[in-house]
Amino acid sequence: MTEELAISFILRSEWQIWATAFLLAALGGAISALLFISNARMTRAAYFLGNCVILLVAALSKALLVPTHGAFEKGHLGAWLVLWGLVQVGCGFALWRLALARSRHVLGHCGLAVLAFIPLANLWLFFVPGQEEPGLVRRERAFGLAAIRVVVGGIVIGATLGATMAIDVWKRSALATPGVFPFGMLVQFVLNRDGLESTIKLITSGPVNPEDSGSIRRLSHAANGTELQRVNLINSDDPRLIDPADPELVKAISGAVQTRVCEEEDLIPLLKAGATVKETYQDRAGRSVAVVAVKAGDCGL
Repeated sequence: MTEELAISFILRSEWQIWATAFLLAALGGAISALLFISNARMTRAAYFLGNCVILLVAALSKALLVPTHGAFEKGHLGAWLVLWGLVQVGCGFALWRLALARSRHVLGHCGLAVLAFIPLANLWLFFVPGQEEPGLVRRERAFGLAAIRVVVGGIVIGATLGATMAIDVWKRSALATPGVFPFGMLVQFVLNRDGLESTIKLITSGPVNPEDSGSIRRLSHAANGTELQRVNLINSDDPRLIDPADPELVKAISGAVQTRVCEEEDLIPLLKAGATVKETYQDRAGRSVAVVAVKAGDCGL
């Protein structure tokens, strides 16, 4: 049960994962606010660097959401997901401490520390100058700490972007490892991240699998918006199998195709997302025998 929930979460879209991370960080900030009171003060440069480090830690924690072969096989995905959640709470905890010190430097009290958890409004804490404190300001100026912290912060932001992209590539690679994960997992991941049309294009971008089944052979597949089109050859000269004017034949083909498509696990995420699977059957001469379009409603999804 825990593993299934973990897999379901891992395959969610980026905005859903980040929204969950934000809520967990807010929880960490609330815990920090309830447990700690501090009179510390912090300059803008120090606050900027601290935020950059928190962003880097949060980005690196996404590695815990990569369904590696070992974690998948040993049933550790649930534990990694819990650890990921704890890291987000920890980041929120640390962010509140930074915002508390920054608010005190700006206003002399912690009243605006909550701005750190409000998008766009949090920029106020970055740019508003603090109250004059000769000791604190002079020390930064003497050692050039402000400039150093800003430069290091910029480097950390670059590392954060790089880590985010690298982990995303790693996640795609892990899900696409042949024979390790069901192809449906990769389909669901791409579907959540890039949308239905992009997913169908991805599925049809590779070579077609002939999938010989008796007298039926897959010839091609293609994407047309939200429609997955597949062309199949009826490799037979038997008129009972290739007569498009025979309503019973067309009915039999339609029923068999609908049943097969509805039972094809890799297609279920696409159908649920609103895709149409269009199967065309033709004879050796290229004449269309039957065209069957299957949607989610046909499968009871």
